[in-house]
Amino acid sequence: MFESPRLSSSLRGLKALRRNSSAETGMDVDDVDEVAYILEQLRQQEDRQDDDTVILKSSLRGTDRTQIKEACFLVTIVGIGYLFPFSALTQPVDYWTLLFPDFNIEFPLTTIYMWTNLTMLTILVFFGGGGGKGGKNHPSHFTRRIVGGFVGQLLVLLIVPTSYFLHLEEHTNMIAILTCTAIAAIVTAFIDSAVISLVSQYPLRVQEFFQLGVGVSTLIGSLYRDATKLVFPADAIVASSLLYFYTGAITIVICIAAYYRLMTLPLSKACLAKASKATSETESNPSSHTTTSTDPSERTPLVPTKEDTSMIKKEMFSFLDPERYQVLRKVVWNEFMILLLFLSTLALWPPLVTEIPAYDQWTISKLDGTGWWPLILMTIFSCLDCLGRLFVRYRMGLNKDNIWMAVTIRFLLFPLIIAQVQNWGWWSSDIWSAILVGCLGFTNGYVGTLTIVLVNEVVETSAEQAIAGTFTSFFLNSGLVLGATIGMGFDAILSK
Repeated sequence: MFESPRLSSSLRGLKALRRNSSAETGMDVDDVDEVAYILEQLRQQEDRQDDDTVILKSSLRGTDRTQIKEACFLVTIVGIGYLFPFSALTQPVDYWTLLFPDFNIEFPLTTIYMWTNLTMLTILVFFGGGGGKGGKNHPSHFTRRIVGGFVGQLLVLLIVPTSYFLHLEEHTNMIAILTCTAIAAIVTAFIDSAVISLVSQYPLRVQEFFQLGVGVSTLIGSLYRDATKLVFPADAIVASSLLYFYTGAITIVICIAAYYRLMTLPLSKACLAKASKATSETESNPSSHTTTSTDPSERTPLVPTKEDTSMIKKEMFSFLDPERYQVLRKVVWNEFMILLLFLSTLALWPPLVTEIPAYDQWTISKLDGTGWWPLILMTIFSCLDCLGRLFVRYRMGLNKDNIWMAVTIRFLLFPLIIAQVQNWGWWSSDIWSAILVGCLGFTNGYVGTLTIVLVNEVVETSAEQAIAGTFTSFFLNSGLVLGATIGMGFDAILSK
């Protein structure tokens, strides 16, 4: 047990004061008792914090590096998998064209997924309740939402390709596919509402690797499209697309196994136990109760008045309880940076990136009409995105207070990429196209990951980090949805 020298000295001094008469000290004995009570509460709180530190260190002693490495690997797998269904549903454009020759399903499919996901995530973040027994930092809360979401994604990735063998009528098949898309969006929202909150409890290195997994997921989608275009003949669209779906299903099974393994690590148990305890102590904080007496032995809550009851009802029916509202006030600026960052990405990628034409004669002669040039640009974006996520440990002077500068400067890519699409200016060349798309990808990985991990530096406790994680999921997805909507608008205007 550790004890603060200042608190110990103060308590000893108060005991000496109590032994003296009030005439000698100028203080009543009751006043001395009151101050002593407050100091004793502070000492006990400090002791509990020291105990948490000892428990956390002892649980990791000798194995911390190994466990952190394993945790990094496992969260990378989870990061790869949880967005895979979205890629699987939106990327096989050739497959959807084959199934629905008279209807462009790509736009409604993307729109339904994004807006359904955001709507469900809003409900879960702002109206989702306390997470059941143990609160939102309890492992059972994370397991229900994350594993439940993965199981839902698995079913969708099995049903969608299997429907091909049912030989459904085109309209019926379209309704089935769009319904599965909405279901995938809903179950993914459950994962979104918990996974960043979970990862925020771990050391910073683990958080960075989770974001790397998200980037690798996009890279895998791009590389898979490249590989199938190389390996499969042009008329093997069905085979390559069905393989993509079933590969995604296997990936989700691996993600579930990785999650359960992650939860068995002593590192996970220590981090989550500390966060859960912090939440419990916040909720049971005695200072939140009004008392009837200044005597420490008689501190009992008052019977609620009519005003108290009115306030309780107001909080019960408010979409933000006071604690969550206080956390939101702290992090809202940094969360807004997350929204702007991913809005700027999705407004340009993929709608405008895939519209950049080939300019150089060699590229036109070799790739024009083959569909390879957009795939090459998409692969450049994905590779540089992953590279940017690997560099997050190097802050380059960026912090929670000035990250807005990097987010703002990144908007300069808007006019430059639009100029490439429209063939404006002397820089219309394939080299410049590759450089600009590479910059877009690198800054999405580097600045995007940094905006997310810096949110944890705005808050102070593990309980606040968990709450901030749910808001991060909401603002991130809001940026994705708004950016994709703006991108579709740009694409429609520029294609005229």
